[in-house]
Amino acid sequence: MNRIVARCRDAVRRIRTRALCPDVEGLEDRKLLSTANGGHWYYPIRITYSFVPDGTNIGGVPSNLFQAFNAVAPTATWQDQFRKAAAIWQAVAGFNIVEVPDNGAPIGGVGNQQNDPRFGDIRIGGTAMHPAYLGYSLLPPPINGGPDAGDIVMNTAQSWKINNDYDILSVAIHEFGHSLGMGHSDIVAANMYTYYAWMKQSLQPDDIAGIRNIYGGVPADPTNNATAATAIDLTPLIDGQGRMSYNAGYVTSFSNFEWYKITVPSTTTGTMKVTMQSSNLSSLSPRLNVINSSLVGVGQAIAQNVYGATVTYTVTGVTPGQTYYILAQSAQTGPGSNGAFGLLVNFGNSSLAPIAPYNTTVAQQPDQGVNGWMAETTPKQMRRLQRRMLARHTQNHGDDDPGHQVIAVKLGKGRPSYADALLAPPRRHSRLPQPSRFRKV
Repeated sequence: MNRIVARCRDAVRRIRTRALCPDVEGLEDRKLLSTANGGHWYYPIRITYSFVPDGTNIGGVPSNLFQAFNAVAPTATWQDQFRKAAAIWQAVAGFNIVEVPDNGAPIGGVGNQQNDPRFGDIRIGGTAMHPAYLGYSLLPPPINGGPDAGDIVMNTAQSWKINNDYDILSVAIHEFGHSLGMGHSDIVAANMYTYYAWMKQSLQPDDIAGIRNIYGGVPADPTNNATAATAIDLTPLIDGQGRMSYNAGYVTSFSNFEWYKITVPSTTTGTMKVTMQSSNLSSLSPRLNVINSSLVGVGQAIAQNVYGATVTYTVTGVTPGQTYYILAQSAQTGPGSNGAFGLLVNFGNSSLAPIAPYNTTVAQQPDQGVNGWMAETTPKQMRRLQRRMLARHTQNHGDDDPGHQVIAVKLGKGRPSYADALLAPPRRHSRLPQPSRFRKV
């Protein structure tokens, strides 16, 4: 048996498109709980994502994500489904994930594995595919070692909806799961189940256990400043121009309160501009409260349902020697309730730069590849391959086994990129059985 598997893997490496590794029958039927696909991000303190502009080259095929999804909802509305999906994963595990711009460079080129200045670590695009598929995700490092690691490609030929089938949020959660290192689950209720069975706009215990196995849980409060009495004094950080930057904040949950205090310097111009920044740092929805020395609220700024934002409140009429408290927290429960943030306070007229993110740069590395069923293809052959994959999956596994959905996609870089695909419900395809569990009741 080992010789057979070895010969098949050799065939794949020789890039024979039609060479397929035989499946090995299991000794028993069993439910597979959450699995990892073998990848993870080296610097989970800041994982980034971006939306690729239409026309971006995905292996010779131009992305048309905006054109297709703008027909479903306004750009900001459908993009918020992806932002929320990213924040849903961040809310349960030990990493920060944040949106950054994308310059439209071809997917699959040369560049940093993580923290490439041109685009996000995870890039989101779309092309038309066979209707058996809703999308696929290129697996994260070290499986894919270049800038294509973790990239998501949505099937723009599908009929997408918001809060109805096929639900963008449900699929975005699933694809982000793969991009972060999650494999498929055999638990039908899990979001990481192979098939789209119904809308799943939240994570199930199996999903949560899987992602925590990779990145750990949400970290405990790194500072002991949950009350005014234990507030961290930021006054020593004020520079000669009356400016202060603090980059070590972290909110663990909606019920976590981060207290700080600051004394007005002699260089004040009479105003105090306080800023709480999670944009470019995490998907935290920030809430900022400014409180006087008598613990009476002066004002607040909130960014609710915005996953990564900057909020500011300005106090006028401040005088040297006055002490103010700054209370930083989350604006909401659930997604957006945790993450890294920074504080900026400006008592003068000089500008104050935003908090710079941590350096998470990882240069391009050789692909490590994956074990399992793979086939080599080019974008023009993708539909033919997907039909073969669908038929082969049915013949060998029926509808009860997530099977091997790992494929190798050639993106014009001279080597394959390894991806994990999400299947549409079996009921939509004549080749597949129609199990009752996929019918809504």
